[in-house]
Amino acid sequence: MANAAMIVRTWIAAKMPLTWTISHFDKMIDARATGTVRFADVIAFLDEVRAEGALAYRKLFDARHADSVFDERDLASYAGAANGYGSVEQLGPIALVVGPRGVPQNEALFRRLTITQRPMNFFQDVEEARSWLKTQRTTPKTS
Repeated sequence: MANAAMIVRTWIAAKMPLTWTISHFDKMIDARATGTVRFADVIAFLDEVRAEGALAYRKLFDARHADSVFDERDLASYAGAANGYGSVEQLGPIALVVGPRGVPQNEALFRRLTITQRPMNFFQDVEEARSWLKTQRTTPKTS
């Protein structure tokens, strides 16, 4: 069996508001956001996930301790990037944990702009999100 370093990769950069772990064994990405998250941070995350061949993996995105400075233009740009990736590769299910502050006001806009077909849900509890993700399949896109 391959050693753990080959199965799990973790990205943690100084002062970076996003950190994440990619488990190729579990086909799972566990991401956490703290502080102020900017659009460029999310694009860097997407680029690394794509480079690792993990776009089809399940994604748990814990944003309970984060504030975003996304506006409608940023959300539209994110949606364009996600939809572009989704036209080439299958995007895995995503569980967004937003905590007790509730679902962000831009949820409807986010869902409308992200037209790529994939399961997506908002949660207030990490374990509830993780349980939901375990019921979701990851299937690589076939041409």
